[in-house]
Amino acid sequence: MARKKIRTSISRISLPLLGHDVFTQVPPEIFIKICSYLHPKDLASLNVVCRLFNNYLSSTETSSNVIWMDSKQNMLPPIDISPPEGMDERHFLMSIYGKWCQKCWKKERKTNSVKWEFPLQCCAQCRNSIVKSYEDFTNNVIPILRALPSAIHIPDKRLTKIRIELQYWAPQVQGVYREYSRLKTIELKRKFLQSLKEQSRKKEIEIAKYTSWQEEYKKKCENFKIQAIENRRNAIISRVYEMMNERYDDDGKEFKWQWKTLNDLNAYKNAIKSKSTAPFTEKAWKLLRRKIESAHYINMKM
Repeated sequence: MARKKIRTSISRISLPLLGHDVFTQVPPEIFIKICSYLHPKDLASLNVVCRLFNNYLSSTETSSNVIWMDSKQNMLPPIDISPPEGMDERHFLMSIYGKWCQKCWKKERKTNSVKWEFPLQCCAQCRNSIVKSYEDFTNNVIPILRALPSAIHIPDKRLTKIRIELQYWAPQVQGVYREYSRLKTIELKRKFLQSLKEQSRKKEIEIAKYTSWQEEYKKKCENFKIQAIENRRNAIISRVYEMMNERYDDDGKEFKWQWKTLNDLNAYKNAIKSKSTAPFTEKAWKLLRRKIESAHYINMKM
């Protein structure tokens, strides 16, 4: 008679979940203080982590706007322009640095292409459902379209004959058309369109202003990154020069550094070739020196 296998069940110990629950229990005052030191790109990512963080960062209270303003002021290089009219700091920075669609919040969008003509920066799928071209509207709406600002879109640049489309924000067109259709006399409609054209001219000037600013800011960020990398590299070389002038190590043994030996060390080469823009702090130098010394002694013994 075969013996039955007896399975011993080990009672599992339920451990509390760490990480996510810990951060959600942070008091709002401390959360605001932490966020004030973060980059707007990090705030944009933090905004979609959970509902609690979204409430902290997107509430209508002044504390939420202060978080984004402090983050913008602590940026290097600083953003020296205020948001467009009718847009708060959060919406402005989320449009530039946020990678998620501002309508569905599920899909990623192209962060490099900010359409200042539209109130939301959307993914391709949401944009196709909200943004309509000139040909998609009926003839009744054409007088409205001629008085509204439009975005220029090139469907396919690979074609020999480039076709240019004028795109409009469909909810805006529908709202303006409803207001336009309520007017009974032709004179009122004419004045309405005239006022709409004046507002559109101001909007087009504002769009051109922010488009040119964004291009200049991209170049400024690239130059700042190159300069920060160069400053870090020079700081590393300067500290290494000081180290090479030392004649005694921590144990009191006399030694002499050689550039030939130093250039063969991976720790030194990786530090020089690093693309990090963070300042080279004293803590970073201690870690690097420890790696260089340990690798140097190993090579000397070999």
